[in-house]
Amino acid sequence: MGGLNLHGRLAINGVQNIVNPSNALEVNLKNKRLVELELYWKVDHIPDDPRKEKKVLENLHPSAHLEHLTIGSYCGTQFPSWIFDNSLSNLVFLRLEDCKYCLCLPSFGVLSSLKTLEITGFDGIVSIGAEFCGSSSSSFLSLERLEFENMKEWEEWECKTTSFPRLQHLSIYECPKLKGLSIPKQIMLPSLTELHIVECPRVEMFPDGGLPSNVKHVSLSSLKLIASLRETDTCLESLSIRKVDVECFPDEI
Repeated sequence: MGGLNLHGRLAINGVQNIVNPSNALEVNLKNKRLVELELYWKVDHIPDDPRKEKKVLENLHPSAHLEHLTIGSYCGTQFPSWIFDNSLSNLVFLRLEDCKYCLCLPSFGVLSSLKTLEITGFDGIVSIGAEFCGSSSSSFLSLERLEFENMKEWEEWECKTTSFPRLQHLSIYECPKLKGLSIPKQIMLPSLTELHIVECPRVEMFPDGGLPSNVKHVSLSSLKLIASLRETDTCLESLSIRKVDVECFPDEI
């Protein structure tokens, strides 16, 4: 593949079969004008050396032309720096799925062009903190869609810096241990219009009092508690609630 003049889209399955990381370097992705790249490890692969897995991925560094990146079943415990150092300055879509050995999320907030971020199946993540945002003054400048799914051990999300200025869609699915959402409603999510939280039985919906005033579409299912939803605080156009224990609810919506 190193000698091929590749353009457009490339998908590589069975990355775990790359025994020597130097073989990944010979693919020379950094000098190919790819717009979309998908890298998949075998779903049930058990790594002998997570450091080797990281080195393989490090050597599959794509060029700055890349716009869409999907990584599936990666077996390293950490991601190489090219995923979060903004060397992929044109990246608008990033999906990471079933990376079960990763212990922390990189500073995705520094990806200046990123519009969609999907994170699913990270069994090793317990807490997401300030490192997720990176620089508080310029994090997630372009992000419009953020999705978390099937995060079995995720317990808390502490994000107290001013971030997500353009986020319109936030979805959190199947995170059974997640407790609360420590996200100030006006400061952090000034552009949010859609909110979906499903199968998160320990979540308390915005316990500081209501939803961000700009939210129009809300879908809630299998939550422990909903804080007050005041008609004056919201401009709801659609509201779906299933299997929810309600502690406080408005007289009228």
